[in-house]
This record gives sequence, C-alpha cells and structure tokens, in this order.
Amino acid sequence: MNTMYRNNETGYRQVKDAIEKHQEILPSPIITNKALFREQLLDEFNYGDKEKELKNTLYNSAKATRNEPWSVKVPSDESRSVDTREMVNKNFAYLKDAPKALLHVHSTVGLSVENLGALIEQWNVEQEKLEEEKEKAREPYIDLKIYYATVQTPDYNDDVENVLLYGEQVVLLVEEKADPGWTLVDFEPVNQGWFKNNISSFCLSEPDDIITNWTEFGKIFMRTNHLFRDRGFYEKYHTCFLEECMYDNIGYVELRTGFAEFADWTKKEEIRNSILFLRPDFSMKDYFYHADMVDRLDPVTPDAEFLELILSARDQAMVNWINAGKPDKELVVKVILTANRNKAQTKPEEAGQKIDAAISMKNGLASVKHNTPQDFIADMIIGFDFVDREDSLNGLTDTLHGIMYGTFPYEDKDHPESKLNMLKDKCRMELMRFFLHDGESIASISDIRSNAVTGPICSRHRIGHGFQMGTAENLASNTDLYGKHIMHYILNGCSNDVDKPGDYPINNINDDIIRKDYITEPVIELCPISNYMLGYVKNLEEHPAISLMENGILAVICNDDPQIFGSRGLSHDYAVMYMALKKHFENRKMNAQTKAYEYLKISFFLGYFYEEMSKKYYKKLNGENSINVVNDDLSMEDEWNVFTAALCKFKRDWSKFVNPPTKKDLPTPEIVP
Repeated sequence: MNTMYRNNETGYRQVKDAIEKHQEILPSPIITNKALFREQLLDEFNYGDKEKELKNTLYNSAKATRNEPWSVKVPSDESRSVDTREMVNKNFAYLKDAPKALLHVHSTVGLSVENLGALIEQWNVEQEKLEEEKEKAREPYIDLKIYYATVQTPDYNDDVENVLLYGEQVVLLVEEKADPGWTLVDFEPVNQGWFKNNISSFCLSEPDDIITNWTEFGKIFMRTNHLFRDRGFYEKYHTCFLEECMYDNIGYVELRTGFAEFADWTKKEEIRNSILFLRPDFSMKDYFYHADMVDRLDPVTPDAEFLELILSARDQAMVNWINAGKPDKELVVKVILTANRNKAQTKPEEAGQKIDAAISMKNGLASVKHNTPQDFIADMIIGFDFVDREDSLNGLTDTLHGIMYGTFPYEDKDHPESKLNMLKDKCRMELMRFFLHDGESIASISDIRSNAVTGPICSRHRIGHGFQMGTAENLASNTDLYGKHIMHYILNGCSNDVDKPGDYPINNINDDIIRKDYITEPVIELCPISNYMLGYVKNLEEHPAISLMENGILAVICNDDPQIFGSRGLSHDYAVMYMALKKHFENRKMNAQTKAYEYLKISFFLGYFYEEMSKKYYKKLNGENSINVVNDDLSMEDEWNVFTAALCKFKRDWSKFVNPPTKKDLPTPEIVP
C-alpha cells in the first residue's frame, strides 16, 4: 500500500472532491506520505457531526462494558447473564450495521457454536423423517444421523468425549473393534437439547497456557471434522455460516479451507477413509490444527466439488436473506486453499502437490460434478496458505521456501496445446499467490522455529496474524539480524544499498531475482480474540500488533475461528479490539477516543481495499486463452485506481452507517390493494 498515495494539495483536493461526489478518481503516479493517506481516509467531509457522535458512542459503549472484553469463555446457563459477549452485543450492537469484510476465517470453524448445534439437531430431525419414509417405502436407509461418541486414541492420555460421527461410521467402528489406534467407547444419537448442554466441548475454555490450549484446540477439531465428509451437511453448514456473515453486514468473505473429499456411504472402504484418526499412518503430530481430509488428491485434475458446494451455499444464503424480507444485497466469497504447515516438513512432495492442485483449479483444470463453469471455480480461488501451530516444529522457513519456489512438474505430451504444457516448469510463486500464516508465535524472530521470515518475502502484501514481528525486541533498530532485516527495513526503508539485507534467501523466477526488494509494507490480519484465547497475549491492550500499528503497519481485524472462541460474526472482534485500543491509549495519556476510532475505521476500509485487490491478484499470460500468473507488476496508476475505487465504495457505505436515514426521511410505502 506504500505506492498508493498522493502528496500535494491539488491531488488531495481532487481525492476529496471525487469522494464527496462518489466519482472515480483519475490515476496519478505521485506518492504521498502515510499521514496524508490517513487524512484522505478519515476526513469527516459531509457527515462530521454524525461521525463525532459515533466516536462518542463507541467510547461510552466501551466504558459501559464492565467486564474484561477478552474473557470470551462460553459460560454455563447460570452465569450467562454476565457473559461478556452478551454485554458486547448489548453495548456495541450497532457495530453489526457497520460495513465489514472478513479476510481471515477458517471455514469449518466459522459458524457460531450455537448455530452449529441448531444445525446438527435440525439435521437429525430431517434424517429421522427420511428414515421413516424409507422404511414405509421398504427402501434401504443410509444412517446419516449424527451421533456423539466417546473414543480412545493414542494421541491423548484420556478419552475424548463428544466426538460427532455419522451412523454409518459408528456401525463400522462397532463391527470392526480391532482397527488400530481408535476405539469407540460409547455412543448415542444427538437429540434435542443435547448440544446446548455440551456446548463447552466445542469451545476453548479460559486461557491457561499455549500448549494446553493447542491440545484442547486439536480435540475440538477432532470432535467436528468428521461431519464435513458428507456433501449435504457441508453445503448446509456453509449456507448457515454465510447467512451469519450477512446478518453481521459482512459483504466480502475470504475462506481458508482445505481440499475436502466426500464419502460414498455405500462403500465400506469409503466409510473407513472418512474416519480421521482411524488410519494406521495417522498421527495428531502430523495433522494437528486443521486435519488433512484428502485421501486421493489429483494435482492435475483436482476434485472441485467442495468449491461448487461453497458457491451453492453462497447463492442459497442470499436467497434465504431475501426470503427473510431483507433488502437485496450481494455477498462475495473467495477461497484461500490450505495445507498443513508442519506436515510439509515430513512430506514436502505432498505439500507441493496441493499447491499444484490449486494452480490447476486456478487455470480451469478442475473436475466438477455439478456443471459449474470452470471460470467460476478459477475466479473463486485467490491464493494458498500453510496453517498449523508454528512453534511445534523447527526450521520450516527453508522447507516452505523450497516448496513454494519449486516448479509445476506436470505436462500433457499427447496434447501440445494443453494448459498443462504452458504451466510446466514455471515457478509455483509465479503461478499462485500466498497469504501465509506467519508470526503467530512467541518465539524470537532469530529462533529457528520462527516463520516470520517467510511471510514478508512470500506473502508480500498481507500476513496472517503477524504479531510476532511487533514485539519490542523486533522493532528495535539494534535488534538481532532477522528482526532488523524485516521490521527495520519495512518501517524505515534503506537509505542505500549498504543497508539492504544480504542474508535473505534469493530465488530466481526466470531472470527475476526475488529478494528483499520485493518486500512490501504488509498488512496484518489481526485476530484479537484468537490470540488471547490461545494464550499468545495476556492482555489485549498490550497486544504487540498495536506497536506495529503505531509504527505505521496497518491491520485489518478478523475472527479466525469464531466457533471455537465462542463468538459470532465479526462485530465481537471489532468491539473487543476497540476496548483494547481505548485502554492502551488511555494508559499512555493519549487521545484514546480519536486514536482507537481511527484504527478501527482503517480496518473497516482495508476490507474494501482487499476486495478490490482480489480482482487484480492474477493476470492472463499471453492472452485470454492462456494461463493465470501472479500479478506483481501493478503500476502506481493501477494501485491508485484500486485504492480510490475501494475508498469511494467504502465512503458510500460508511456514510449510510454513520448517518442512516430516519423514519421521516424514508419514502412512504405504497399501499397495495
């Protein structure tokens, strides 16, 4: 974003006039400083009083929320009256109307825990009706009712309760008790009210320490991941999640999702493969965090049915929205495909194949089952990410570099015009954009476990979490080698070639050297509730990302895994981050009311900016019928146009939020005879 500003009074005036009239702004190669950018974004041109009123409302709402905003533990029914989420919903309810974009959320833990329970109970009611119909018609019924089970697994010392399984999976486990590594202790079908009484099993409890939290984190995924092996549930789940987004006024969503496969419930081997943790080669150490659900991934013609179902869920969510009497509005959904970061160290070839599968999908080579146009699939995919706990294995920076800078190895010798031949031997970094989880760690940047070097080089524009780079030692100008090379350069630039870091990995794409010159000022995908609940920060007002923000790094607020952290939508994360910023600036005797508001507003805007950027991430190489390559050569004019288009759209929506029409301003409804 450091190439998208103007630095003279004429340029600023033009920006302001165009925004007031909601018109497009002509491109300009002139670059401005960050202060002017903030002035352009935060200028209170034609609704100044209303925006000042909003600042006051935010500030007073924070004071009215008495409990610590980061205690998001889901309580028992007896203590629900003091649940801070309920207090946030009450005091910050208007934030649901704020225009938002969600840039960092994992798809299978995006739906709120309450609505997950409601969906499961509704699913079982529908299955029971189907079972009755099949019985009357004397037709076979595949038992897809959802059961809760207690299991034994070698990955944990104690039994894991409330693991959710389909009936067909339960039957197989009962029949084949000798299967290695996994023992079914007890099971019952989920019935009305069960989920409400067991809701705490699916949320992370009060923070203790990082290792304990990640262990419990893995158990929660173990309890729910089996559900996503059925295509019907997969689609219904994503429909419910995207409806929640619409009710929170989220208009743009970037889902991080693994490659999902669906079981054929009529085949025993398919059922066997659908049960994670059953296979002899399975280990939680390899699959920790987002379990790897792919059994037969074809990197040349990958199965894109899961993306088709997400598209269908998006369409159904919009239909449900209209049917609920809401005004027509569009929801844009993009996907960042993922692989397990730590498994990449033990099986780098498989990790490379997953990137290749994403590249194939992006270039119209996917296998579809519902006649979805290939362009729809390609347009949906915007990038790739590696996910997992960063501190659990060592030395991953070099491993990931080796995978991402590898080449696409496939070709079609029988068809010279095939896109496979156009992709062959091209660097994966040239064919796929990366949005990496990096810096979600307490390790020092100089520590071998740190992945913070990978992010700024390979992600370039955005970093998932990234707060590790904001610790005091890494911001200091005299810190260790890696800390100085990353943050000192990003924040201050290099005055001459002598200052440029020389020890970074250098890789070639054709004759193009990828090194520190390519590092742009990153935007942090800040997930405040996640960082607190996993134990990375003890107090959000001391979150290291705030130091980054004060040093000029921008941050966009995200929710990461709202189901596990007991939240819903994105408003809760905005509310707790506002309270943390308020307290942070008050402790430093600064104008907390203005400063905290500005950081929040910038975050709202960044969602709009990256929605516009998603249209520019790729370009066609040598014409429309060729392959997609990463677009890293936007001119200043191009970037300025992206910025101003997003700014105009944001200003329009923001003005509706801070200055909604009153009843007297609304048109008189027509009387229909």
